[in-house]
Formats: sequence, C-alpha cells, structure tokens
Amino acid sequence: MDLREGRTLTPEQARRFLEAVQSHRLSAAFNVTVALGLRRGEVLGLSWADVEPNGSGGVLTVRRQLVRDPDGLSLVNLKTRGSRRTLHLSSTLMSILELHRDQQALEAESAGVNAHRKREHP
Repeated sequence: MDLREGRTLTPEQARRFLEAVQSHRLSAAFNVTVALGLRRGEVLGLSWADVEPNGSGGVLTVRRQLVRDPDGLSLVNLKTRGSRRTLHLSSTLMSILELHRDQQALEAESAGVNAHRKREHP
C-alpha cells in the first residue's frame, strides 16, 4: 500500500500566495481553499446557498463537488457523510466572500444579466 503524505503550504508560503493572487478574479476561491483545505472540486461545487453569514463570520456547508465525466462536467453530491461538512468562516473570510458576491453582481450588470436574481455560485 502506497501512502503518500499530502503537500501543504507553510504559513509564510500561504501568505505570499494569497498576497500574489489578491487582485485575481478567483481570489475568493483561493482564500477559501487555503483557509479551509477544500479540494478543487469541492470549491468549484460551492454555491451561495452554501454560505450563511452569522454574527461572528459565517458558516459554509460543503455538500457537492464538480467532477469531470464522459459527458463533460457534472455537479454531484459528495459520496460520504464524512465528506459532507459544515465549516465556520472567519469574519475576514466572510468579508472576502461578500466582496466577491458584489463583484459578481457588477460583472453580471455590465454583461446585461439581471443582477437582482439570486446568484448561484461563489
């Protein structure tokens, strides 16, 4: 059995990475990934319905993932109860997500999409 140790960033590497991508369109996704240790498919499977603000930050429910299949890409429920989880968001991370939601609304407006409809993905 081949057990490989996971690769993680040191705190300094994580800080430098997040500083470098601060103005990137996917900065919020990078912040969520680094802060919460989510897999790529889990981050891509998130929707705004999975984010709930509360007084001290927020709560994120991880329940789906985006996967590649023979037909292209599909959004599927996570397979195990252990994979489905609720994570607490710091006030800083919640602020990053709220700014991202505002940016999505601006992009939708400039593209001529009704920005008042419920946004589906963070």
